Amino acid sequence: MEFNFKCLLCNIEQVDKVANHVKASDCDRESVLREVLKYLSDVDFKTTNPEIMRETWRIITEGFGDSDPYGSEKRRFNGDLMEIYGLLRERISQSEEGFFEALRLSAVGNIIDFGANHYFDKEMCYGKICDLCSEDIFAIDHSKRLYEKLKSAKQLLVIGDNCGEIVLDKLLIERIKSEFSQLKIYYSVRGKVVLNDVTAEDADQVRMGDVAAVIDDGTGAPGTALEQASEEFKEIFEESDVVIAKGQGNFEGLSEIKKAGLFFLLMAKCPVIAGYIGVPSMKCVCIENVIPFA
Repeated sequence: MEFNFKCLLCNIEQVDKVANHVKASDCDRESVLREVLKYLSDVDFKTTNPEIMRETWRIITEGFGDSDPYGSEKRRFNGDLMEIYGLLRERISQSEEGFFEALRLSAVGNIIDFGANHYFDKEMCYGKICDLCSEDIFAIDHSKRLYEKLKSAKQLLVIGDNCGEIVLDKLLIERIKSEFSQLKIYYSVRGKVVLNDVTAEDADQVRMGDVAAVIDDGTGAPGTALEQASEEFKEIFEESDVVIAKGQGNFEGLSEIKKAGLFFLLMAKCPVIAGYIGVPSMKCVCIENVIPFA
């Protein structure tokens, strides 16, 4: 998905969001904003937003002198979700359609995103999880296609997205392992800190390594930038029979990639992405990489 001009506003708004978060001075705020505007004035709009946001984030964090401004919040969200991990696992085990319940949980968890919605708390997440009783959670639902492909697959790659949400990804992977024991499963995180995206630290905190082999993509982009990714990541991506890419950033980076077995699982929080897919804002989708998606 190529860069949309409306994405410029999201890049610029990150300056204000992080500045408020770290309580930056007006002088520092102005200086960082000028650097970001200078950078954006010369970017190649044929690249993806995650690739552009990677540099925007570098300018912001270096300018404000904080390489991980959301670090404490990320750890808190991971901890909050781990507190209800057992309850959610029990919910899945008692469901008549455990795999699909776990998939819905993982999709709804995608609301935890500082890039799209800076406000978030545990009660908000609990409310979304409780809403899972609804049968129309997916505006586009290719979950049965995904299930069928997993039956014959030998290797699965789950590309993670945000903190907190990673706990729900772990529940999904646990369920997949219980039904498809033949699978070798990888879970990928970002190679560097960016926004509230998952890194190796988050994977360690929630013990993702207990259920999947954890790798990083070798980049600091808030989404999969395949051309800039490490050789290890690209090799695993290509060799995996099924890839589940979580969240908007991974969709932006991979939506034009033609690969059999590539699925996107996300909540369309951004109007640009919702319009591109063809669904209302704030609706979840589970879609195979078939264009048009609907």
